[in-house]
Amino acid sequence: MVRADNSEMTTLVETAVEKDLSVWMENNGKPSNHVAHVVSKANQLLGLIRRTFTYMDCALMKQLFTALIRPHLEYASVVWHPYLKKDIEMLEGVQHRATKMVPGLAKFSYEERLRRMDLPTLVYRRARGDVIEVFKYMNKIYKVNGPELLPLHETKSGVRTRGCVEAAEERVQKPAEIEFLQHENREYVEQFARKCGDGDECELFQGTF
Repeated sequence: MVRADNSEMTTLVETAVEKDLSVWMENNGKPSNHVAHVVSKANQLLGLIRRTFTYMDCALMKQLFTALIRPHLEYASVVWHPYLKKDIEMLEGVQHRATKMVPGLAKFSYEERLRRMDLPTLVYRRARGDVIEVFKYMNKIYKVNGPELLPLHETKSGVRTRGCVEAAEERVQKPAEIEFLQHENREYVEQFARKCGDGDECELFQGTF
């Protein structure tokens, strides 16, 4: 129970799902509910595009997808980053269907359609967003204790990273969410650590990743 401004006691009720800042949060920590909501919204927009445009090519679909649909699929993704296969596939399926809407591309594989439209996968986009967050922590853009949140770890080769080391090397203990971030994006974070370990090439890395 909590006391309100009028000094009356209010009982807090436990809920399974709550929406905060347009992100649906479940009491079990899974992002599945939020994924279902954003995928439903994205599919509605895809249907709107299909009914509205009589002409479609790669450039037009790319512009429509990146401007109208992808922002719904990526909003605050660092907070609700999906880790269940079904959620990852559900999100990627939206882009999968969007690329098939371009006449002449449906016969190609998903990877080939992405190449022809010059689009990355949504999995890569989320990984990129995570690494950008690591960049902000490492360069003290956020007003938090970066070294405490992302402790540096020196590998046997002398490279200082944020704990992204080979499996054979001993790993430092860190919060579960940071462990997940580094595990999911090991390849990108290790590239980040090698290029930005001393802070000299961070701007170059951010612009090319």
